[in-house]
Formats: sequence, C-alpha cells, structure tokens
Amino acid sequence: MKAAACLRRAWRAGAEPSLIRRLVLAQAVVLVVVWIALGALLMVEFQSDASELDSLRHDAVLAVAGPLLDRPAALQEALARIDLARRTEGQLPDQPRWRVNMMVWHGPQLLFASPGLSAPIVQTATDRIETVTAAGERWRAMTRSDASGQLRVTLAISNEPGRGMLTLASSSLLVLPLLISAPLLVFPAWAAVWLALRPWRRLSAEIARRGMGDLAPLGFQPRHRELKPLAHSVNRLLQSVRDGLARERSFIADAAHELRTPVAAIRVHAEALNNLPLPAGLDYRLGARLDALVGCSARASRLVDQMLALMRADAGPSAPGMQSLEIDRLLQQRLGCLAGLARERGVELDLDAEGPLPLWGERQAMESLIDNLVDNAIKYSPPGGLVRVRARRDAATQAMVLEVMDEGPGIAPAWRSRVFDRFFRAPDQAVAGSGLGLAIVAAVVRQHGGSIVCDDADDGPGLCMRVSFPGGTAPH
Repeated sequence: MKAAACLRRAWRAGAEPSLIRRLVLAQAVVLVVVWIALGALLMVEFQSDASELDSLRHDAVLAVAGPLLDRPAALQEALARIDLARRTEGQLPDQPRWRVNMMVWHGPQLLFASPGLSAPIVQTATDRIETVTAAGERWRAMTRSDASGQLRVTLAISNEPGRGMLTLASSSLLVLPLLISAPLLVFPAWAAVWLALRPWRRLSAEIARRGMGDLAPLGFQPRHRELKPLAHSVNRLLQSVRDGLARERSFIADAAHELRTPVAAIRVHAEALNNLPLPAGLDYRLGARLDALVGCSARASRLVDQMLALMRADAGPSAPGMQSLEIDRLLQQRLGCLAGLARERGVELDLDAEGPLPLWGERQAMESLIDNLVDNAIKYSPPGGLVRVRARRDAATQAMVLEVMDEGPGIAPAWRSRVFDRFFRAPDQAVAGSGLGLAIVAAVVRQHGGSIVCDDADDGPGLCMRVSFPGGTAPH
C-alpha cells in the first residue's frame, strides 16, 4: 500500500506542469539541436576531407614498389603489408566501403588491389581527387604515378554518406559528447534554474503568507526585469482593492449613520403610538399593525447597528482602543444584558468561565462578538433550551478559547464555510435575520488575530461556535 501511494504521489508530481522541468528540457533540446548541427557540419567536413588520400602515401608506395617490379613475389608481399597496415589504422570495419583501398598499376596491368573490392577502381587523371563509379558505387579517388608514368598508385574511399556517419561514430565524435554532457546538463541545469527562480519563490511565498485582510504593498521588491512587472501589477491590484474597500466602508458607514437617526425616530414614535389607548370603534387590527411596525423599526435599528459594528471591525485594530480585558468578567456582563432576551424566548443561559482570563483586545469589538454569538444561540434554541457559554485557557497553546453552544437545528456541514459571509443565510432557516451577525464575529476574530470554527455541539443536537485568541495581556 505504501509503495502504491508513493508511486501515485510520484506520478502526480511528474504529471504536474513544472517551469523548472520545462526550462531544463528546453536546455536539453537546445543541446541536441546544437549536437545535430555540429554532426551535420562534421559530416560535410568529412565528405570534403582529402587527408586520407594524402599524396605522401602515394609517394611512399611508389618508392617501395618501383625497385621490386622485377621481383613479383616480394612486391606482392610488400604491398600487402602496406595495405594491411593502412586498413587496420582506425576503428572502422575492414570492408571496402569503410576503409581506404589501394590499387597499384603498371601500365594496363593491375599489380595489386585491396581484398574485397568487387571491381577495380579506375581513374584516368592523376594528381587530383575525382569521383569515380565502379560496380555501381561512388568512390573518391586520387592517383599518382612515377616519373615514367607507367607505375601508378590509386587510393580510394567510399563517397557514400553512411561511411562518414560510421567514421564519426567509431571515433566517438557523435555519442561521446552526449554521454559526457547529459549528466553535466540535467542536475547542474536543474540547480541553476532552481537558483535562478529563487526571487520568484520569494515573491510567491510573500503573497501566500498574506491573510485575507492584509492588503499592504508587497515588502519584497524584486530588482529583476522579469519580476518587476508582476510585483508592480500585484501592488496595483492590492491598491485597487484597498481603495474599493475604503469606498465601500465609507459608503456603508455614512449610510448607516444617516439612517440611524430616522430609524430611531420611527421606532420611538411607533412605540409611543402603540402605547396610546385605542379609541372605540377603530379597527382591532390597528394594534397588531402597530406591533409589527415597532418590530420592524427595532429590526432596522439593529441592522444599522450591525452595519456600523461590521465597518469598525473591518477597519482593523486601533492601538488607542486596545487594552487588557478580563474575558470572564466581560462574559458575565454581556450575558446579564442578554438575560432578558433569553427569558422572553424561554431559553436558559449557562456560563462556565475559568478566571482570570486576560486578553489584549478592543472592548467594543469583543462585546459585539459576544453579543452576536449569544444572540444567535438564543434565537435558534427552542423554548426550554440551554445555551452554554464556556471560556478557558488552552494548556498546550495558552490560547483563550471561547465556545458558545446551542440546542437548535444546527447548520449543515456544506454551508458552514459560508456562514461568515456577509448577508449569507443557510437555506431553510425559519428564524429571521440580516446575515451580518457571524460576519461581524469573523471580522472581530481577524482583527484580534484569532480563528473561529463552526462545529457540532458536544452532545445532542445544536451548534458550537469555537473562537480561539492568542493569549496574553500585551500587544502581539
């Protein structure tokens, strides 16, 4: 199983596109192309090379053969030895197509020919290289003669391209460069590309470390011409997002402030009107409509307050507003304020807080977080239900952990990652709401460098909202 898993991981890693692998392969392709071009050049040079038909060799054979013309046996032995030494010089096969062939003539008589030739190679001209055809094959031949012109020596090599290729291969001019360069290319080239991409990795790592609310310009400013446009584009994008969020926050804050006064006035007048005794004869439904008007104005007032709270939380931590808070005492105060709402709904509140629990934070933001979590738990708990609020210090991480658990219907796991989005409400929710409460909680958690998890309650039905804050009573 482990071997199969390793093979699958290796396959996935190999199948995943990689810039480093692409650059290394590009270098390898360039090397092969250069090697092919050099091989072709060597072939051309080899085909035009006349060094194997050097005239000095002709002169040496003529010098040996001339004195032995009257001694045929000695002449044959001497020429055979010279030809054998010439044929076995290199690493090519001892076959006519791959070697230098020698023929010695005396007048029209052929005194000697290298073994294996299917037909004599006859050249009429002397002292120059010509292409001669013999028995259907093309040869490059050169003939020299003695002073009398009767004794002639012809040296011939095949003019077929295959001979040049085999000669180059046999002399290690084709395969050896690849064998030497391959190990010197793959690993050093990979290391060189990996090092060359180090600024790219630094830029990518900084972007990856950014949180959702961190829209500051990139700290790493590459000097490289290829990375400068990317860094500038990212910074321009971050600036555009910052400007857009600032305009959005400004608009919502201004709108909420402008709405706050008329909404509060509507609520006051609706409550005053609802408290007046109704004259006889008026529609009995007027009282119900006044009650609905009071409820709607209260909901509108709460929505305005939530919008302002969300804007404050999104604005980030304010140094003057940060202070050392005793979370256990703050929980007691806020639960006391929410006790009336719990009684109206027939819900019991239970607080279990280990004290003291100091936390460095902004009081107004933390009050908003507690109020929204507990208010949500009260709203979704059934009559006679229990809302448990627990606060403790994690022994391992020293983080302050706050848990709010209800006995309501809970939230399906598929929607839990989205309940912190603004104005999002899970489907089939019967309880009215604006969809801003948990968005405010998430903003406060980010503002204080914490984390929040939506999970099932410990026992029975319901939901558990678990918030963790770094411990301490000083700025982090």
